Amino acid sequence: MLYICQQERWNNVIEVKDMNSNQIDFSTFKFYNSKMFQLISQGIADLHCRSDRYLAEEV
Repeated sequence: MLYICQQERWNNVIEVKDMNSNQIDFSTFKFYNSKMFQLISQGIADLHCRSDRYLAEEV
Protein backbone atom coordinates (compact mmCIF):
# COMPACT_ATOMS: atom_id res chain seq x y z
CA MET A 1 0.00 0.00 0.00
CA LEU A 2 2.83 2.40 0.84
CA TYR A 3 4.41 1.75 -2.55
CA ILE A 4 1.15 2.63 -4.32
CA CYS A 5 0.85 5.86 -2.32
CA GLN A 6 4.42 6.80 -3.18
CA GLN A 7 3.84 6.15 -6.87
CA GLU A 8 0.74 8.31 -6.82
CA ARG A 9 2.72 11.06 -5.11
CA TRP A 10 5.52 10.89 -7.68
CA ASN A 11 2.94 11.04 -10.47
CA ASN A 12 1.49 14.20 -8.93
CA VAL A 13 4.93 15.82 -8.74
CA ILE A 14 5.65 14.91 -12.36
CA GLU A 15 2.28 16.31 -13.47
CA VAL A 16 2.98 19.60 -11.71
CA LYS A 17 6.46 19.70 -13.28
CA ASP A 18 4.98 18.84 -16.69
CA MET A 19 2.53 21.77 -16.47
CA ASN A 20 5.59 24.01 -16.64
CA SER A 21 7.41 22.21 -19.47
CA ASN A 22 4.70 20.37 -21.48
CA GLN A 23 7.07 17.44 -21.99
CA ILE A 24 5.95 14.54 -19.80
CA ASP A 25 8.82 12.26 -20.87
CA PHE A 26 11.42 14.87 -20.00
CA SER A 27 9.71 15.71 -16.71
CA THR A 28 9.56 12.03 -15.75
CA PHE A 29 13.21 11.46 -16.65
CA LYS A 30 14.36 14.54 -14.79
CA PHE A 31 12.42 13.64 -11.64
CA TYR A 32 13.47 9.99 -11.42
CA ASN A 33 17.11 10.90 -12.07
CA SER A 34 17.24 13.77 -9.59
CA LYS A 35 19.25 13.82 -6.39
CA MET A 36 16.07 14.74 -4.54
CA PHE A 37 14.32 11.53 -5.65
CA GLN A 38 17.32 9.50 -4.48
CA LEU A 39 17.26 11.16 -1.07
CA ILE A 40 13.54 10.66 -0.61
CA SER A 41 13.70 7.02 -1.78
CA GLN A 42 16.49 6.25 0.67
CA GLY A 43 14.61 7.92 3.51
CA ILE A 44 17.46 10.36 4.09
CA ALA A 45 15.51 13.54 3.51
CA ASP A 46 12.18 14.58 4.98
CA LEU A 47 11.20 16.01 1.63
CA HIS A 48 8.26 13.61 1.41
CA CYS A 49 6.52 16.03 3.79
CA ARG A 50 6.73 18.87 1.26
CA SER A 51 4.01 19.78 -1.20
CA ASP A 52 3.95 18.47 -4.77
CA ARG A 53 4.44 21.99 -6.07
CA TYR A 54 7.54 22.53 -3.90
CA LEU A 55 9.07 19.25 -5.03
CA ALA A 56 8.34 20.00 -8.70
CA GLU A 57 10.03 23.38 -8.40
CA GLU A 58 13.08 21.87 -6.71
CA VAL A 59 13.65 19.20 -9.37
